Amino acid sequence: MIRLHNAYFSAKNLMRSSNNFQQYCIMEQNKHIWQFARVGGMNRVCLEKGEDLLYLDTLDQKLWTALSCPVNGLEIDSRTLEMIDTDKDGKIRVPEVIAAVKWITSIVKDANTLIGKNTTMPLAEINADTELGKVLYASAPTTAC
Repeated sequence: MIRLHNAYFSAKNLMRSSNNFQQYCIMEQNKHIWQFARVGGMNRVCLEKGEDLLYLDTLDQKLWTALSCPVNGLEIDSRTLEMIDTDKDGKIRVPEVIAAVKWITSIVKDANTLIGKNTTMPLAEINADTELGKVLYASAPTTAC
Protein backbone atom coordinates (compact mmCIF):
# COMPACT_ATOMS: atom_id res chain seq x y z
CA MET A 1 0.00 0.00 0.00
CA ILE A 2 1.28 3.44 -0.90
CA ARG A 3 0.31 6.63 0.91
CA LEU A 4 0.32 9.76 -1.15
CA HIS A 5 0.15 13.06 0.70
CA ASN A 6 -0.53 15.26 -2.31
CA ALA A 7 -4.18 15.54 -3.33
CA TYR A 8 -3.28 16.64 -6.85
CA PHE A 9 -2.16 13.30 -8.30
CA SER A 10 -4.34 12.06 -11.11
CA ALA A 11 -5.68 8.54 -10.99
CA LYS A 12 -3.56 7.74 -14.06
CA ASN A 13 -0.38 8.58 -12.17
CA LEU A 14 -1.36 6.46 -9.17
CA MET A 15 -0.78 3.17 -10.95
CA ARG A 16 2.28 2.05 -12.90
CA SER A 17 1.95 -1.69 -12.19
CA SER A 18 0.17 -4.41 -14.18
CA ASN A 19 -1.35 -5.98 -11.05
CA ASN A 20 -5.11 -5.31 -11.37
CA PHE A 21 -5.86 -5.76 -7.68
CA GLN A 22 -3.32 -3.55 -5.95
CA GLN A 23 -4.80 -0.92 -3.67
CA TYR A 24 -3.63 2.65 -3.41
CA CYS A 25 -4.32 5.47 -1.04
CA ILE A 26 -4.47 9.20 -1.53
CA MET A 27 -4.90 11.63 1.30
CA GLU A 28 -7.01 14.63 0.44
CA GLN A 29 -6.49 17.92 2.23
CA ASN A 30 -9.38 17.00 4.55
CA LYS A 31 -7.24 14.12 5.89
CA HIS A 32 -9.56 11.40 4.63
CA ILE A 33 -7.61 8.47 3.20
CA TRP A 34 -9.17 7.10 0.03
CA GLN A 35 -8.60 3.50 -1.04
CA PHE A 36 -8.11 2.75 -4.73
CA ALA A 37 -8.14 -0.50 -6.68
CA ARG A 38 -7.08 -1.12 -10.25
CA VAL A 39 -9.95 -2.75 -12.10
CA GLY A 40 -10.14 -3.23 -15.86
CA GLY A 41 -7.08 -1.06 -16.43
CA MET A 42 -8.51 1.85 -14.46
CA ASN A 43 -7.99 3.08 -10.93
CA ARG A 44 -11.25 3.22 -9.02
CA VAL A 45 -12.08 4.66 -5.64
CA CYS A 46 -13.31 1.98 -3.25
CA LEU A 47 -16.31 2.94 -1.15
CA GLU A 48 -15.77 0.44 1.63
CA LYS A 49 -16.96 2.19 4.77
CA GLY A 50 -19.48 4.79 5.81
CA GLU A 51 -16.76 7.37 6.31
CA ASP A 52 -16.06 7.20 2.56
CA LEU A 53 -19.65 8.25 1.90
CA LEU A 54 -19.43 11.09 4.41
CA TYR A 55 -16.37 12.51 2.61
CA LEU A 56 -17.55 11.81 -0.94
CA ASP A 57 -18.14 15.50 -1.63
CA THR A 58 -14.42 16.16 -1.04
CA LEU A 59 -13.21 13.65 -3.62
CA ASP A 60 -11.78 15.41 -6.66
CA GLN A 61 -14.05 14.72 -9.66
CA LYS A 62 -10.97 13.74 -11.69
CA LEU A 63 -10.86 10.63 -9.53
CA TRP A 64 -14.48 9.60 -10.13
CA THR A 65 -14.88 6.61 -12.47
CA ALA A 66 -17.91 8.17 -14.17
CA LEU A 67 -19.21 11.73 -14.13
CA SER A 68 -22.73 10.89 -15.27
CA CYS A 69 -25.02 7.98 -16.02
CA PRO A 70 -28.45 7.59 -17.60
CA VAL A 71 -31.58 7.24 -15.50
CA ASN A 72 -32.85 4.31 -17.61
CA GLY A 73 -31.22 1.10 -18.74
CA LEU A 74 -29.25 0.30 -15.58
CA GLU A 75 -29.70 -2.52 -13.08
CA ILE A 76 -30.88 0.01 -10.50
CA ASP A 77 -34.57 0.78 -10.12
CA SER A 78 -35.32 3.62 -12.56
CA ARG A 79 -37.79 5.24 -10.12
CA THR A 80 -34.98 5.64 -7.58
CA LEU A 81 -32.68 7.09 -10.23
CA GLU A 82 -35.43 9.50 -11.33
CA MET A 83 -35.61 10.83 -7.77
CA ILE A 84 -31.85 11.39 -7.74
CA ASP A 85 -32.06 13.17 -11.12
CA THR A 86 -33.20 16.48 -9.62
CA ASP A 87 -32.95 18.51 -12.84
CA LYS A 88 -34.94 15.85 -14.77
CA ASP A 89 -32.55 15.77 -17.75
CA GLY A 90 -32.40 11.97 -17.83
CA LYS A 91 -28.86 11.83 -16.45
CA ILE A 92 -27.43 11.67 -12.98
CA ARG A 93 -24.33 13.75 -12.45
CA VAL A 94 -21.83 14.04 -9.60
CA PRO A 95 -23.61 16.91 -7.76
CA GLU A 96 -26.84 14.88 -7.74
CA VAL A 97 -25.02 11.81 -6.39
CA ILE A 98 -23.41 13.94 -3.69
CA ALA A 99 -26.77 15.47 -2.74
CA ALA A 100 -28.37 12.01 -2.51
CA VAL A 101 -25.51 10.69 -0.38
CA LYS A 102 -25.69 13.73 1.93
CA TRP A 103 -29.44 13.20 2.29
CA ILE A 104 -29.25 9.50 3.12
CA THR A 105 -26.28 9.88 5.47
CA SER A 106 -28.16 12.61 7.33
CA ILE A 107 -31.01 10.27 8.23
CA VAL A 108 -29.09 7.21 9.40
CA LYS A 109 -27.36 6.77 12.73
CA ASP A 110 -24.33 5.09 11.21
CA ALA A 111 -23.27 5.52 7.57
CA ASN A 112 -21.71 2.04 7.68
CA THR A 113 -25.29 0.74 7.51
CA LEU A 114 -25.36 1.88 3.88
CA ILE A 115 -22.30 -0.12 2.85
CA GLY A 116 -22.72 -3.71 1.77
CA LYS A 117 -25.35 -5.74 0.05
CA ASN A 118 -28.21 -5.08 2.44
CA THR A 119 -31.54 -4.68 0.70
CA THR A 120 -33.34 -3.55 3.84
CA MET A 121 -32.55 -1.18 6.65
CA PRO A 122 -33.79 -1.74 10.19
CA LEU A 123 -35.95 1.05 11.60
CA ALA A 124 -33.51 1.28 14.50
CA GLU A 125 -30.89 2.63 12.07
CA ILE A 126 -32.96 5.72 11.22
CA ASN A 127 -31.79 8.78 13.11
CA ALA A 128 -35.04 10.13 14.53
CA ASP A 129 -33.11 13.00 16.17
CA THR A 130 -33.09 14.84 12.84
CA GLU A 131 -36.15 16.38 11.20
CA LEU A 132 -35.84 14.21 8.08
CA GLY A 133 -35.22 11.14 10.21
CA LYS A 134 -38.40 11.81 12.20
CA VAL A 135 -40.45 12.06 9.01
CA LEU A 136 -38.96 8.88 7.56
CA TYR A 137 -39.36 6.95 10.81
CA ALA A 138 -42.99 8.06 11.19
CA SER A 139 -43.79 7.08 7.58
CA ALA A 140 -42.34 3.57 7.86
CA PRO A 141 -45.00 0.87 7.91
CA THR A 142 -45.04 -1.39 10.94
CA THR A 143 -46.17 -4.98 10.85
CA ALA A 144 -47.68 -7.00 13.66
CA CYS A 145 -46.49 -10.54 14.25
